[in-house]
Amino acid sequence: MSHEDSKIVLTLREASDNYLTSKEGIYLSNYLDHLDTRTAVVEKEYVDKGYLIDYSRFYARAFKSYERFTTRLHFFSVDFSEDDFKKMLLSSNTDQLKEEYLGFTVIKPVVNHKNKPLVGRTILKTYPEEINHEKRYFITEKYHVSLYGVPLEINGLPYKTQDIAVGACATTAIWVSLYPLNKLFGISLYSSYEITEKSVTLPAEIRSFPSEGLTFNQMINFIKSLGLDVEIINIEKASPEQKNSIISTAVKSYLNCRLPILVGLTLKKDEIDPPEYHAVVICGYRADAYGDIKEFYVHDDQIGPYSRTIPKDSLAEWENEWITRRGYSKLTVNKLLIPVYPKIRLSFLRIYRYFSRIKEEYPYLKFDLLLEQINSYKEFIIKNSIENKEELLFSSMPRFLWIIRGTVSDETKKDVLFDVLFDGTSIFPRIIKRVYFK
Repeated sequence: MSHEDSKIVLTLREASDNYLTSKEGIYLSNYLDHLDTRTAVVEKEYVDKGYLIDYSRFYARAFKSYERFTTRLHFFSVDFSEDDFKKMLLSSNTDQLKEEYLGFTVIKPVVNHKNKPLVGRTILKTYPEEINHEKRYFITEKYHVSLYGVPLEINGLPYKTQDIAVGACATTAIWVSLYPLNKLFGISLYSSYEITEKSVTLPAEIRSFPSEGLTFNQMINFIKSLGLDVEIINIEKASPEQKNSIISTAVKSYLNCRLPILVGLTLKKDEIDPPEYHAVVICGYRADAYGDIKEFYVHDDQIGPYSRTIPKDSLAEWENEWITRRGYSKLTVNKLLIPVYPKIRLSFLRIYRYFSRIKEEYPYLKFDLLLEQINSYKEFIIKNSIENKEELLFSSMPRFLWIIRGTVSDETKKDVLFDVLFDGTSIFPRIIKRVYFK
């Protein structure tokens, strides 16, 4: 064993050189550098439940011998040596570790076609929530982590790269989406092998294992097998203006309710090459004070977590590393797929048409469309200055609400004027309350 192999405390550069060597690993290293990561702690022979299931269902049956254990790297925004780390553990003085924790990544003992180790389950801190007068919005949940007995917490959304042995991009996008669905609705978590296995009960003309990917209908098949429904938003035939409005409204609506948005993409290198298809998850966005989206953050299993994606001619034309580093000329959004709870019966397109009419009638105001659960909305009511607060708090309302919010904005801030509440469990738009802000 080399000296580097025996160390458990590394600099970010040492961790990158020894573990983060795939293209996704290099992206992670750059992202961690952006977070000002100073130190990594290595947790060897880590048992990752998802990988262990994939191992037992696929890798354990291979002729080649594969390891059962993974390696987990934990990242911190503070410098400390191995001796310092051991002293902190032995003296129970671990506050600094808790305060400076940036998250972790799992490195699998399996490799890609370039013989580079695959990045497994990864949860990292997001970009800062504010930049100048613009704000970033992310789907995040709090996850509890134990490092050699030290309890740590990280807010984020799990990510991993694809492992085509057990699941390609669509499988991985579904895997990412299950984590917020688990927190919201108690949906079970599944490994990549299990997701692919359940999805391909709807047959297709491609191999199941090793995975050649899932069709869109197979993705729908898996989500419906969980007892959920799906909202499909097809924008292929919409005008650029319609695409901008639909995508912006859908992203802000569903991310407000912490629902992940799976995106079907088309990749083109040039006009003569056939299109390639890809699936990712929109997990955040950046908007200016007027609410206009300037950037998406995407979990892309072939790039990395929180991949910064810039809209080009419209919100349906993207630019990220597929364009800037991978040699593609065009990246286009075709469909949005949102897993939804069956009791959200008022579909996006029905409320969106109503929303569009309101915007046309009152062009001097700015409007947002939001999806909320009643508990979180009443928490919002308590925290804000509202004229009819008591009536709203003691009113019986449905579990899910669609909300049209009217605001006035300038270059630095947005002031909320009113909310119009719609019954999210009805079939057609039905106003149930109006909320006025002081």
